[in-house]
Amino acid sequence: MSHPSSAAALTEVILCLGCNTPESESRIHEAVEFLRQFAAPETLIATPVYHCDNSSYGNALVLFSTPLSIPELTIRTKDYESRCGRTPESKRRGIIEMDIDLVIANG
Repeated sequence: MSHPSSAAALTEVILCLGCNTPESESRIHEAVEFLRQFAAPETLIATPVYHCDNSSYGNALVLFSTPLSIPELTIRTKDYESRCGRTPESKRRGIIEMDIDLVIANG
């Protein structure tokens, strides 16, 4: 998929990605690559995956500018979570295959 046009009005977003499966690091890296398709060219910056207190729960922050509206981006990220296996049942059991949360939009 091609990158969105940089001529469109852009929204700067910061997203938090999280996963607590044994392959959390690779799943988070895959999610960053998924998000890259919505980023204006050369705007995506991601932190390294970090684990608090040596837990299995990995997190990363991703900053990028996107021509998508916040509702459009949210639909795409929630769909991606589902495709990664996130369900109400897995969440209830404490298994987070992928969680993508909007932290900040345009400051």
